Amino acid sequence: MSFARFGAKRPRRRKGNRPSKSARAAKASGAKKAANKPRSNKAGNTKKAGAKARPAKASNARKKPPRRAKSNRRKLGLIERIPDVKAVAKQLGTQLVARTKKLFPSVVTVTLIACVAVGAFVGYRWLTTSKQFAAKHIVVHGNDRVTATGVERSLAIPAGTNIFSIDLGGLERRLEADPWIKRASVTRKLPNTLRVDLTEHKAVAVVQMNGLYLANAEGFLFKRATIARGEGAGLPVITGIPRVVYAAHPESAKADIRRALDIAAAYRAGAKRPKLGEVHLSSRRNFTIFTYDAGLEIRVGRGNDEAIASRLRFFDLAWRTLDTEERARAQTIYVDNTTRPDRVTVAFRN
Repeated sequence: MSFARFGAKRPRRRKGNRPSKSARAAKASGAKKAANKPRSNKAGNTKKAGAKARPAKASNARKKPPRRAKSNRRKLGLIERIPDVKAVAKQLGTQLVARTKKLFPSVVTVTLIACVAVGAFVGYRWLTTSKQFAAKHIVVHGNDRVTATGVERSLAIPAGTNIFSIDLGGLERRLEADPWIKRASVTRKLPNTLRVDLTEHKAVAVVQMNGLYLANAEGFLFKRATIARGEGAGLPVITGIPRVVYAAHPESAKADIRRALDIAAAYRAGAKRPKLGEVHLSSRRNFTIFTYDAGLEIRVGRGNDEAIASRLRFFDLAWRTLDTEERARAQTIYVDNTTRPDRVTVAFRN
């Protein structure tokens, strides 16, 4: 049977199992010896004694942010923060002068352009609205078939219209719509006059193409002939050129018309020949001349100007040998013999 002694000292309990002073001293001496003892690494090299061991980096260790260096700047007061007005004004003035010198040529150019544009607009408005330039007179030149009254009627310019507000090109196109007018030119003559210069078509022949048309010297058909008004009077008639040919091949048809006009001119050049009435082009491309009064046929064929002129001279010789009765009975005279050009054949009516 045992009895506990009361009042005996109980061993002190260290917090956190802290080792005693002697244990700590032994551990420190052991760590010192281990540090002085050389040790080998994984590659087999030995480290010198006394070398400090590199602490192992913790993979999950959190890096501490670097501490900010303390600023030596002194906090300024409210009054000290206000900039120097004189220095700022001087700097702005210097910059403004430099920019003004740099932009001065451009500003002057833009100003001049604007002044010119405004002046031109004001001048244009004054020219096109001033009553001093109201159209009062129309002067027509170069007209023969077209009358001055007809030109004024075609222009149809209202009274008091400013001549600078008139579209001259539109007036020219309006005049050229007349079939007799080939070209028209309208110009202004200050202060209140319009000058009209006309170039008219000159009819030199009447061409039969499903109707009668007036042709100029270029072979262009510019108008349907109105015989009741005397259009085509005294002009030769050209036949044998189909309308479909003129529409499909206008240049070729114009060349045929010009060739017929050349033959008509060569015939008219001879003295004491019967009056010319018609020049016909056959399907074989041969030309025949018909006289106006008796309808005499003169077969000249085809060829150049010299050949046609030579054949017409042989016609003159044959015509002079015929008396009045034989001329009245003559129906066809052939001068188109190419093998014997000096042989002329005359066919008489029964």
